[in-house]
Amino acid sequence: MHDAKAVNRHRTNGNPPDPAVIFLVNPISNEGHLDTYARFYSGVLLNLGYRVVLVAQKDIGCREWLGRRQISTGRFAEFQPRMKESQDGGEVYRSKYTGGLLARAWAHYRETGLKASLKKIGTYLSCRWLAPGYLAIRKAVATGLDSRPLVKKALARIFSRFLDSNKSHFIAALDAWVSQAENVTGFKPDLVFILYADILDQSLKAWRHWQHPWACIRFAPRLGDWQPQGAVEPFFTLSSFRGACMLNADSTAVYKQRLPRATFTTAPDVCDIDFPVSECRLVTDLRRKVKGRTLVFAGGGLTSRKGIYDLLRAIPGMNPREYFFAFIGKVYWTTFSRKEIAALMALQENPPENVFVHFGYLEDERDFNAIIEAADIIYAVYRDFPYSSNLLSKAAYLKKPLLVSERYVMGKQVSLYGLGLAVPEQDVPAIREALERLRDYSVETGVRDYCDLHSQEMLELSLDGFLRECLEKEATDRAERPEKTDRT
Repeated sequence: MHDAKAVNRHRTNGNPPDPAVIFLVNPISNEGHLDTYARFYSGVLLNLGYRVVLVAQKDIGCREWLGRRQISTGRFAEFQPRMKESQDGGEVYRSKYTGGLLARAWAHYRETGLKASLKKIGTYLSCRWLAPGYLAIRKAVATGLDSRPLVKKALARIFSRFLDSNKSHFIAALDAWVSQAENVTGFKPDLVFILYADILDQSLKAWRHWQHPWACIRFAPRLGDWQPQGAVEPFFTLSSFRGACMLNADSTAVYKQRLPRATFTTAPDVCDIDFPVSECRLVTDLRRKVKGRTLVFAGGGLTSRKGIYDLLRAIPGMNPREYFFAFIGKVYWTTFSRKEIAALMALQENPPENVFVHFGYLEDERDFNAIIEAADIIYAVYRDFPYSSNLLSKAAYLKKPLLVSERYVMGKQVSLYGLGLAVPEQDVPAIREALERLRDYSVETGVRDYCDLHSQEMLELSLDGFLRECLEKEATDRAERPEKTDRT
């Protein structure tokens, strides 16, 4: 098996050193901008001279994407691991909290606290009965179809997702992916770069057999200016951990101080603004129904934290002859309260004339971009959300004004660069007033500066120094530890 040399390895026999090998792991395929990150980071790493092996559960069209941007794929390989998948996209989501029911409940309690845990249990039980099969069962009964198969499927889903006692850690699966990729490609990674570490089990026990040097992107870190104290993520204390990219400079500063042995950097929140070759039917239907009104769009992964229910409450106070609202994206029902679930279901069953509803995942991100392009205002008044959102970059590139929460990084960025307006969270009158002001709002002034800071060029600059430091630390550690012939 070929052993790739570290990035700072000297020439031997007059020949240039082999490029360092980076396994870029995308733990969730077909999940919106996560696939965008996989493509962008593959392109950037190739431009920086690395050999890249993209490990992803499904083909995300990365090679074609690189070809359209004239990025050479001579040092690029893809590997799709063998993994048993569940109906809704894989084992990843259920693997964050593993073990039996009580063990997973205890793990969730330790990470989120009592209030959040009780809410999750209550909404999980209620929405698993109501949300997944409720509308389908009602339609089946109304049309005279046999609803028993639908009821059976809904019950099976409840027990498989909530009471499932699958004890296999996703970390073990991830380790197996890397080993499979080594065997198939013939390359051994100098660094495993995990694109979405937020879904991984953070406990040291889950990582006890992991031996690969690794780094990651952390979208929602524990610490930042909103919480500078407290315990860091346990998996950041592993000897194999080399560093992490944050999307919030405040978090980067905190972790640099708390964990000086590791490398931390602030990476720009890049986005893909490709459009479909021909307009998708969803956008065509939306344009037909808007009829010249101001289109307010709320979409992506629809969770309670996205402030969807607050926008629902604001709609009755808006003039239906002037405003049109679109809710488009996959609904994560378990995040909503029973009251919110009932409101969303009522909206889906009987939407007002000035509301468009599509509760479903968009397979092609280019269609999502087309919807943003068709909108006049982007709604993102998230609740208690101290992190970045890829929606900011998309809206900025497409010059669409944003309405966001006045708190945290999104409020700071929107206010600093003039990308829209910021309002207090859950303040329905303030939301209505801001929507009226945004009808004639221009984002021309600061959008160029924001887009320059979140460009592919800035990503290359950020990753260049970050990866060099990570690989230098790995080379030092490798030289100090004894060689092992067998993995334990």
